[in-house]
Amino acid sequence: MNHVFPRGAVATRGISGLAVFSNGPGKDAWTTFADLSQWPPRFETIWEFALGVAQSDGGRLLTVSSTREHPYRYRARVRRGSWASQPTILGFDGPAEQLGLSNGGFVGERVVGFHKLDADHKLPGMPLLESEAVPRHDPAHRR
Repeated sequence: MNHVFPRGAVATRGISGLAVFSNGPGKDAWTTFADLSQWPPRFETIWEFALGVAQSDGGRLLTVSSTREHPYRYRARVRRGSWASQPTILGFDGPAEQLGLSNGGFVGERVVGFHKLDADHKLPGMPLLESEAVPRHDPAHRR
């Protein structure tokens, strides 16, 4: 099977043999994960635009991404086992919900999300920890 990456694909970040390509936010958003640690490589595609990805030591997978339905609303999406599996979205209530995230990662097994801060916001520039987040199901998830 041939995997062709359209012009404009950008490698976002590698994680021990993983190459990540994302085309940009909008109605045609996608991100492809290429596991180069095996041969032949394994590819998984999700219909999100990923700003950042991370993997915990325990195998939890994180994308900070937007969907086709909400192209500029970046959220932490946590998965287990496969990048294409059903995500749990970690959202935040109150004014922080409007800021979105610019990146994320793990401290141990806890997700840490970093706000996209605008000059006119009134919130402290502190990271948000998973325990402060509200898990949400993503009804728009498609494989």
